[in-house]
Amino acid sequence: MIRSFATKAALAFAFGAALLWNAAALAAKRPNIVFIFADDLGWSDVGCQGARYYETPNIDRLAREGLRFTDACMAAPNCAPSRAALYSGQYGPRTGMYCVGGSERGQARWRNVVPPRNRGDLDLSKITLGQALQSAGYTTALFGKWHLGYGEPYLPARRGFDEAFALIQPTANGYWAPHFAFLPPLQARDGDYLGDFLGDQALDFLERHRNDARPFFLNINQFLVHGPLQAPEDIIAKYKTKPADGKDANPVFAAMVEKLDWNVGRILAKLDELDLARNTVVVFSSDNGGVGGYADLGILGAEEHTSNLPLKGGKTQLYEGGIRVPLIVRWPSVVDPGSVSNDPVINLDFYPTFLDIAGGEAPGDYPLDGKSFAGVLRSSGREGMPQRDLFWHFPAYALAPGGADEGQWRSGPQSAIRSGDWKLIEFLQDETVELYNLRDDPGETRELSAEAPDKARELLAKLSAWREETGAAIPYRKQGGNRGEPIVFPGAANQPGMHGVWLNPQLARLQYYEGESGLFLYDVDPGSPAERAGLQASDIILEIDGRPLEGPESLAKAVEPGSAQASIVYWRIKERETTLRLSPPELRASSAANLAGVWIRQKGNQETRFELKPDGSFETDSGAKGEWTIEGEEVVLEWKGASATRCVLLNEDAFAKAGSNSQIWRRAPAEPRQ
Repeated sequence: MIRSFATKAALAFAFGAALLWNAAALAAKRPNIVFIFADDLGWSDVGCQGARYYETPNIDRLAREGLRFTDACMAAPNCAPSRAALYSGQYGPRTGMYCVGGSERGQARWRNVVPPRNRGDLDLSKITLGQALQSAGYTTALFGKWHLGYGEPYLPARRGFDEAFALIQPTANGYWAPHFAFLPPLQARDGDYLGDFLGDQALDFLERHRNDARPFFLNINQFLVHGPLQAPEDIIAKYKTKPADGKDANPVFAAMVEKLDWNVGRILAKLDELDLARNTVVVFSSDNGGVGGYADLGILGAEEHTSNLPLKGGKTQLYEGGIRVPLIVRWPSVVDPGSVSNDPVINLDFYPTFLDIAGGEAPGDYPLDGKSFAGVLRSSGREGMPQRDLFWHFPAYALAPGGADEGQWRSGPQSAIRSGDWKLIEFLQDETVELYNLRDDPGETRELSAEAPDKARELLAKLSAWREETGAAIPYRKQGGNRGEPIVFPGAANQPGMHGVWLNPQLARLQYYEGESGLFLYDVDPGSPAERAGLQASDIILEIDGRPLEGPESLAKAVEPGSAQASIVYWRIKERETTLRLSPPELRASSAANLAGVWIRQKGNQETRFELKPDGSFETDSGAKGEWTIEGEEVVLEWKGASATRCVLLNEDAFAKAGSNSQIWRRAPAEPRQ
């Protein structure tokens, strides 16, 4: 009996040992993943891709120890849509995220097309990369920039990340605490540098999860090297004495690149220290091309941080300088050190690649637009990607230098296709195309559409078919000039200063409006009653004084003869209401009684309205609350959002003296209230 028991015990021990060995073997097959995502770092801003003024020894070390992709690009040329593509695995037309913020930059009178409204958050129906990796059994974490919605349901902690805090865009002094903030709140010490603070969170995560049985996915989204340009003075001083390399000559930007690289090095050192490096895939990339290359294209006055040379153009443009980025992957014992792949890849490929590495499966019935490049990694670049076409759609205006007084933008609405070595860009403003062969000319210096018209037509047809398939929103070419016809209120005391056309189905779709009638605004006159009421280009006026607008005849009857004001219902993503005052209103800061109950709308691109109440409180149309007081001839509003804010509202006389282009209120920092 004893012998039999001993035999059974030995068998049980052997079986248990086998289970433990299999679990360990399985864990070894499921590596940890550390993904470091830089912001605005250009393809040529790292030493392993030719940078000589910037110093990136740790990123270069990754390239020596892993695989470097020479032809990696993002699915969009700026932050939010690039990140939407990464975390959803889908092209912009499927997410509705085409650009950062509004698609209508600059002055409407210079825009000859109406761009679609841009979505500012990632639709909750999307299955994120974080959720897919959670389903694959990974512990997931995201620290840093998010840019896909800051309402509670949209935050990364609700979108598939077990640990997460989302960086809110810093203020002008944003790289130094306390000038940056996170959701949920995370306290940094005053004077902490943002890039280092994010690095600290990465090191802390690695320490806490070093012995976990489950593999982890750690995503560090640095704000570096995005503006504002700020770095420690001692590092800046070093680059002030270093000779420039062509147009790469900004010592502050160079110091920021060094700070980014230093924090990459800290993470690599911590992986070594904790004996995690051997079973951790490290991926380094950037969300779009660098901020630069504009002056070379004749775009004057645009801020430039780096040159992007030898590539053409920069951020917000579909030239290679705007979309081609560094991509380096280190996977010990799988990827041969110093490997290189020249195959085109796109950040849509990250989602299926990370799942492939994790041994997970793509969500059922959820379309992914990318392809896994894990095979390229496992073969150290000897195996290529399958032949496929790549697409881009950026139907927006971007950052107008000097307010676009002369009709100049950093970039306008455009689409592009990459098919093999060929690339075609269609400029939707003027319906022109440019064709390049990237194998022979990666700098896009030789435009070939006249030399190869058949290839241009072939690619344009493919691009049009893809836009149709994905439901891409196409900008509307204005009819009747850039401003349209003046909108006249017959018999009114004053004219509203609005220009536009009657609504058509395409314009309605671009504004996400499902109705069939209304007045679409092309433009509003500076200082006009329409602008004072908060109306903007691309608003759709639905009703005036309770009367629906269904055509010119209804407009003629909408305003009573001699009316000094009119109540307007309009559509801007969601239905809104404002009062259009056709004669100057009496708004005196010296009289609280006159202010109480008045709705006040900010000018410019702001959309908040304040209702000042007799008890000294106020509420905005977004639900924020606070207190208001009168100080001399100014109304002061204070409320607490992500941080305490103090606003000074100019009274009517001061506003009139300041001129039609001034803001009706100005923002100033305030000490947090206890």
